[in-house]
Amino acid sequence: MKKIYFVLALASVFIATTLFASVAVRLTNKEMTEKADEILIGTVKNISYVLDEKQQTPYTITVISVEKWIKGGSKEKEIRIRQIGGKFKDQHLFITGDAKLKEGEKVLLFLRKGEEFRFILALSQAKFSIVKDEKTGEEMVLRDISQLGFGSFDKDGKMIIQKPEAEQMRALKDFVKEIESYITVK
Repeated sequence: MKKIYFVLALASVFIATTLFASVAVRLTNKEMTEKADEILIGTVKNISYVLDEKQQTPYTITVISVEKWIKGGSKEKEIRIRQIGGKFKDQHLFITGDAKLKEGEKVLLFLRKGEEFRFILALSQAKFSIVKDEKTGEEMVLRDISQLGFGSFDKDGKMIIQKPEAEQMRALKDFVKEIESYITVK
């Protein structure tokens, strides 16, 4: 009987991942703030690809020019982020649902700190693009979570996959204020 439940759970995850590409636990802004070692605003300066020869795993290394540290950080003006996947020979291998960074893009990121690299906290949930409002010129934040499904369990232990809702842009200054309020509240 346990095998049947395992197979059904596995099948539901497979179906969910084909519908939404990746399934994640949805984190609130407060939860991301609490879990993040660092939160910053910066610009994507450079993206490169490396292959870990030992593990035969491609990685993407992104250099971010730091404009402002919101949480953690140091006096560093540049940091390096490592993500699994990248270009390997004639193939592009990426984790669907992971944050996609583009050279020249201004971003707000929630990060975990490693010894040599930083890591994006919660796939595309932890990456906010910063764009200017066409009408007002004000800086706004927006994230693309369209490749994620959000999984949770109901009271009977059944996995439920929810489709991500389209998010609205909001003022960067208001978003930063919200994040800072979670940092000061203990």
